[in-house]
Amino acid sequence: TDPVEEVLDFLRSTLREADSSLLDEWERMQNAEAKSSPQVQSPPVLGENPRAFAAHLRNELYRLLKALGNRQYPEALALIHPGSNPWDAQRLEGEMSGYFQEYDRVVLTPEARKTEHTLIEKVSPHRWEVKQRMVDPEGNLDWMLDCFVNLEEPRVEGLPLIELRRIGT
Repeated sequence: TDPVEEVLDFLRSTLREADSSLLDEWERMQNAEAKSSPQVQSPPVLGENPRAFAAHLRNELYRLLKALGNRQYPEALALIHPGSNPWDAQRLEGEMSGYFQEYDRVVLTPEARKTEHTLIEKVSPHRWEVKQRMVDPEGNLDWMLDCFVNLEEPRVEGLPLIELRRIGT
């Protein structure tokens, strides 16, 4: 079913980020032919599998949201692709200050990970607009991370894909 496939894509993305050899071995075990003749597989092309790509983006966005929610701005900075709009820890803190004047915390429970809080729109063959709603204690969902992904240029594997444009309402 679609929900099970979504969970599998999430797990694949998480494993690939932690240790891709685990995922490669798991996929080899699932494929009987691969057992008898091991082959080196190249990593999947980003954006090729929309569901897996969305799971990967949701993982990145949640890690960024968690770092921002815990006010760990240097850690959050490492989760943003530098792109053409460079950020620093002070700028992140400044952008989040408005949120923290309104709310005392960012909700980081499983509610924040729900797929309906991540909006992904493909705007060209290699570009996506991505918005992550920030779940607040009152459930207003009026703040968000406004990001984009540009895969027109090659990306180094393991580095963040998301480029942050703004944090706001």
